[in-house]
Amino acid sequence: MPTYHLLCRQGKIGIAIMQGSTHDLPIMTKPFSFRDDPAVPDFYDQAPVAVMDAECAVCSWGARMIHRLDHSGTVRICPIQTPLGAALLRHYGLSPDDPSSWLFIDEGVAHVDFEAIVHAGRRFGGWGGPC
Repeated sequence: MPTYHLLCRQGKIGIAIMQGSTHDLPIMTKPFSFRDDPAVPDFYDQAPVAVMDAECAVCSWGARMIHRLDHSGTVRICPIQTPLGAALLRHYGLSPDDPSSWLFIDEGVAHVDFEAIVHAGRRFGGWGGPC
């Protein structure tokens, strides 16, 4: 069973390390680090973006929940099957072929897997309130 070590961000930079999972890599969370990656296509990054599998039933439910809970209407859903979604996952050391990869980018900071779900929930006012 994977062990997740999530370091709380005290400011703008943090690292989430997942040991024993399929990722086994530190996830860079320097804000907007994807801007410096030529493999990531340009996109409007001033709004949060959720990168998830468009073919997964759980992800589909998650996308519906984001749509329902995002009262600001700013969060965008980016399928991992798109060039942008796949490039963002690769940039953060995740596999576009792994349907369990969840990525939520907010204010340029990447949140992955369960931490992505918790962060999104907090952003929408649930699970402990706004970040």
